[in-house]
Amino acid sequence: MPFYDEYIRIENDMWNECARLSGEEARRYLDDPSKSVTEITFLLGFTDTSTFTRAFKRWTGRTPNEYRAGAGTAGAGTG
Repeated sequence: MPFYDEYIRIENDMWNECARLSGEEARRYLDDPSKSVTEITFLLGFTDTSTFTRAFKRWTGRTPNEYRAGAGTAGAGTG
């Protein structure tokens, strides 16, 4: 089953890279106060804000509103 194991590893790597890039893009959008969290949700391809909020918290340890309220720009270069 080496082929299957390699396939799973590659797929996991691709998924992790997509999540990393989505997190970076989300932080860039959140740094723009003219965009609402709802707008950012749909720009990133999520179907509802609760799903986006859960994903963002998984990526950063904070909700989008927490990111904007305080640690926001100061932590934008991490992760």
